[in-house]
Amino acid sequence: MMIHICEQTGNEIVWDGRTVWVNSGKDGSSIGRFSQFGVDVHVTATEQVETGKQCLGCSKDGSAKGWETFCALMAKHYNVTVPAESVPKHVGEVIS
Repeated sequence: MMIHICEQTGNEIVWDGRTVWVNSGKDGSSIGRFSQFGVDVHVTATEQVETGKQCLGCSKDGSAKGWETFCALMAKHYNVTVPAESVPKHVGEVIS
């Protein structure tokens, strides 16, 4: 398991070769996940409680296109650059 902390935002990016998780530097909640099962990008848990809203971008696309979507959404909503070395094996084999 690898961990990267984004210096600008404090967000934590964790990956294990199959799944990538992004956790909020503000409240520690999960704000993003990508795996073979798809894309989940959410507002923080604090924002979910405050607004009742959750999803910023979710799909069942675990392909290379889904990976590109995940990375773009994390950059757009959280100013997070997902490390290239975190790409899951099932996607890396396709885009290599």
